[in-house]
Amino acid sequence: MNSRLLRFIIFSIALAMVGLVSIQVYWVTDAYKQRQQQFIESVFKAMNEVIYDYERYRVQKQMERMFDMDVMQEKMIEYMDSISNSRSTIKKGQDGKIEKITIENPKGLTNIFFSRGIGNHQYGFPDPFGIKGFDQYTDMPTGSDIGMSQEDRNTKAEFLSLHGQSLMETILYDFLDTYMKANSGYVDSAGLDSIIYQKLSDQGVTARYDFAVYNNYLDTFSCIRSNHVKQLKGSDFVMPMAMGQFYDEYMLVLYFPTQTQYLFKNMIFQIISFFVLLIIIILLFYYTIHTIIKQKKVQEIKSDLVNNITHELKTPISTISLACQAMEDPDLLNSPLRDKYINMINEENKRLALLVENVLQSAVFEKGDFKLKIKNVDLHLRIEKALSSLSMQAQTHGIKIYKEFKATKFNVAGDEVMLTNLVFNMVDNAIKYFRPGEPFIKVKTYNNEWSQVVIEVEDNGIGISKDHQQKVFDKLFRVPTGNVHNVKGYGLGLSYVKSIVDHHHGSIAVTSKLNEGSKFIITLPLNQPKE
Repeated sequence: MNSRLLRFIIFSIALAMVGLVSIQVYWVTDAYKQRQQQFIESVFKAMNEVIYDYERYRVQKQMERMFDMDVMQEKMIEYMDSISNSRSTIKKGQDGKIEKITIENPKGLTNIFFSRGIGNHQYGFPDPFGIKGFDQYTDMPTGSDIGMSQEDRNTKAEFLSLHGQSLMETILYDFLDTYMKANSGYVDSAGLDSIIYQKLSDQGVTARYDFAVYNNYLDTFSCIRSNHVKQLKGSDFVMPMAMGQFYDEYMLVLYFPTQTQYLFKNMIFQIISFFVLLIIIILLFYYTIHTIIKQKKVQEIKSDLVNNITHELKTPISTISLACQAMEDPDLLNSPLRDKYINMINEENKRLALLVENVLQSAVFEKGDFKLKIKNVDLHLRIEKALSSLSMQAQTHGIKIYKEFKATKFNVAGDEVMLTNLVFNMVDNAIKYFRPGEPFIKVKTYNNEWSQVVIEVEDNGIGISKDHQQKVFDKLFRVPTGNVHNVKGYGLGLSYVKSIVDHHHGSIAVTSKLNEGSKFIITLPLNQPKE
């Protein structure tokens, strides 16, 4: 996959992800706006009902305070006198309550309309037209009782019906025009709060609210239940109340301090769904891009591996071929050079064997079906064997190898071949990346405080930068060497070492500085003998 195609794929996936996220954001935003609009409509609908119910509540309370039975009776008697030219006498007791009402009609007849007895009230009906006198406490007469014609009865009934309604209208008009206007600024905050709560609940609005009654003309609050005075003045939830002399004199104002949180709380499912889908999309995008880039790197590394292995194979093959041709010369049959060529062939053969071993073992470890041949291994002996195999290669580059075996316990439970290859690869790696001058390699063993055996392989080679130290154990990874191409590694050695250490339940770490050298520290558990 070339770089242009990779960039196009990444751009396309990113564009698709942005599109999906934008759709999700639009969906949540639109849902929030709809909830907000529903909230506003519900609040105004509730406020409209609050204004109506509170006005009824206010009138009812004012009438209860204003009109008791005595007042109603006095107004009725006064009105009856005015329409019948009668004269009424009201007698009150010491408590101020009416005890007796006597009505004298134009013909001089006297009627007792009301008399308060002990523990009861008794009523009569006055005859304003003087048709017939009645004893006190009688019931209302019928037309036949007073000897009226049908026409007279209809006329009287119509008159009483008409003026009875006028009486109630007069009383109510009197009340509204005087008492209600005189007390227009009074607000029963507890009653108003109760009505607001009920009406908002009926509309399904349970958000916490503050309210106030604001006087537009005086620019002040007649009633307020809130600490958010500034917010109440700027609130959008305002509706006029029928309390003053003008339509917009008094305004009911509502403010919801937690309106945004309330709306989002009611959208909790949509919000959680949005973030879950967003996280899934981002993770899939990251995984896809990461996989594509990783595969591209693997492809490049594999191509580099093939090239490196080709060079690695060509060198020993060419060396072996030249040595074989030289040995065919009859003059070399008894020459000391013959042994040199034989040793050369032997070393190159070992090099080829190690390369094949590393490739095969890496494949086996990756497949996961590798089984170690566990036995009691003398680690010092394995180190000696590995160093012996690499001594000629080290001498060729002028590298001195130092051994420092301080471990008193050095037997481990492991695979003999694998542990030999472990040391071989570590030292071989140090030889490959030596630095001209006075190169050296130190191999040291000791026991730590946890009774483990530690192997340190230290060199003064080219070193590894901090950026690459965590990657040196990755498969097929090679530390970049800039324009220096004299190292023919293939990125399997340290990965192979890490696999061996992991299979032996150990650990490996590296400390290094550029142009100063590296130190690899391997820790392995001991094979404690059974008592």
